[in-house]
Parts: sequence; C-alpha cells; structure tokens
Amino acid sequence: MTGAIRLAFQDSDRCAPLAAHRPLVLFMESYGSVVSLWHDPPARVWGKPRRFFVITRPMRSALFVLPAMLALLLPAFATEQAAPAYQPVLQYDPERDAAADIEAAVAEAGRSKRHVLVEVGGEWCVWCHRLDDYLKEKKKLNALLERNFVVVKVNYSPENENEEVLSRYPEVAGYPHFFVLDGRGKLLHSQDTARLEKGKSYHARRFKRFLTRWGPKRLVPSRHRRY
Repeated sequence: MTGAIRLAFQDSDRCAPLAAHRPLVLFMESYGSVVSLWHDPPARVWGKPRRFFVITRPMRSALFVLPAMLALLLPAFATEQAAPAYQPVLQYDPERDAAADIEAAVAEAGRSKRHVLVEVGGEWCVWCHRLDDYLKEKKKLNALLERNFVVVKVNYSPENENEEVLSRYPEVAGYPHFFVLDGRGKLLHSQDTARLEKGKSYHARRFKRFLTRWGPKRLVPSRHRRY
C-alpha cells in the first residue's frame, strides 16, 4: 500500500518478509512506545511477539516533517492560550484610559454575546455609591446585569472629565449616567438614572425593565422571576 501505514503483528519467532523494497519498520512495545528502527524485520525480538508498523517510502518524509510542523504551531497555540482574561473596570479612576477601557469592554461584549453598560460617574458622586450598594444588595438584579452586560466605569471629576471620550455620546444631565453599546461599539441607548430612582434608592421593577429591554434578547430571564 504505497503512501499508507500498514499494521502487522509478529505472532511467531520468525518474521516473514513484509516488502520487497526494504521498508522502514518501527518495533513497538505493547503499550505503544518505539523500541527500535529497522530496515528489515529481525528474526527474533527478545523471544516474544512484538507489534510493528511498516512505513513505505512516501511516508518516511511525513514521519520527519510532522514533528517540525508541530514545533512551529505549538508556540503560537501556547501564546493564544496565555492571553489574559478580561478584567472589568468597576471603579471610577481618573488615571485610567477611558477610551481603551471602552474598547476592551466592546471586544469582550462581542466575544461573550453581551452588550456594554458604560457607567459615567465619580467617587464624589453620592448616587454612584448608592447604586453600587443597591446592586450588592439585590443579588438577582446584579446577576441579570452581569449576564446581559459588560460593565465599564468612566470617570468624570475635576481631575479628569474625559471630555474627548464623552463627546462621542449624548449630553449627560446627571450622575451616574448609563450608555448602552452593542458588541461592535454602536450606541443603543442613553439612560438618565434619575428615572430609575425611588426615594433614596432605586426602583427594582424599573431597573429590571431597563436591564431586560437593553440587554441581548436571548439573555432575557423569565418574566415570573421576582426582584
């Protein structure tokens, strides 16, 4: 069989001729490791049956080319596997590069089939901290937020107003403010969070409606779940 690998078994002390053109024979242990390479099968292999492969000439080059190909491909595969996981931006930091943060969030949203929720605010903002505390308390709402959105916080403060980045989006009336982007970075919605407030906190049903309406449709939870 030219160009193919043939499997044979040595069932006696003597091996019959396997090919007229002196094929390369790889003797194998019973568990599959190579014992030796021969151009002709030996008359006796340690007095007990052995298993061997017969490789014809067209296959010899492939036998030595394949390891070289694997040596070239494995480093690239290892580099891809070592890529760091996305880290969400969950603090208002005036030192951060907001444009790069949004770009990374959009890439993660495209990969995970979610939308991006850009939260504009600052450490000085009382309602920003109330929002964080509210979501920590409302675990089901927070789970819905994480399923539907990649959250990225953008700082707005005297230290850094991020004018260039925020100029891409509609005007902000108050803080915190939400911008919803799709997995390609397209603006889908601008949300004034004052409409989600109730007293000194937030309205659970309105918040749920917002997260459900502007999240990917396939991730909408059951309408019977209570928040």
